[in-house]
Amino acid sequence: IQPLESHGGNPLLTIPFYLVLLPAAFFPWIGFVPSGIAAARAGALGGERGRDILLGWTVPFLVLISLVQTKLPHYMLPVFPALALLVAGAVSAAEGDGGRENLSRWLRRGVWLVAPTGVLLGGAVLVWPWFTALGEARAAPSAIGLVILALTWSASSALRRGNPRRAAVVCGVGLLVVWGQVALALPRVEESKLSPAVAAIVRSSFDAKVP
Repeated sequence: IQPLESHGGNPLLTIPFYLVLLPAAFFPWIGFVPSGIAAARAGALGGERGRDILLGWTVPFLVLISLVQTKLPHYMLPVFPALALLVAGAVSAAEGDGGRENLSRWLRRGVWLVAPTGVLLGGAVLVWPWFTALGEARAAPSAIGLVILALTWSASSALRRGNPRRAAVVCGVGLLVVWGQVALALPRVEESKLSPAVAAIVRSSFDAKVP
């Protein structure tokens, strides 16, 4: 009913919080979701039972956390397995015979979710370090932004051509590269933080026995 620890805002204005955040949180797989929904509606993902399970897994939970006043991005995580099933179902159904043309059309429409999200996300990661005090460590996070932009272009091209297998491979390999870069960049970013330097000064100024 009330936001905890200031993790909230205007009750009405924050209702679409998770729907706005979802494309970025589930990037780049969000481009497959429209086709997955179309496949589920057509009964191509486990028939009516599969459709009802996925529907019951996602919609009530998203409604519930949207109404709860405390808003945090990771509250969406319980719906990610269902979205992953939608993605896998979209790829499998689009490669099958039944409804291929319709699902391919929805795959192409998925570009309208992937492209703007990837450009905004990659552009932000590319530019953000240059407005911070990271110094020489700026290059590492900026490189991540470039990879996200390249991933966006490749995934969008594959989706636009209605090639679900290629799009899925591009997304999977691209994310491995992105997270590999994140693992390499984090230690450089950590070195630029103020707290380790402050802690070193405190340790050198007091006896080791001082709590």
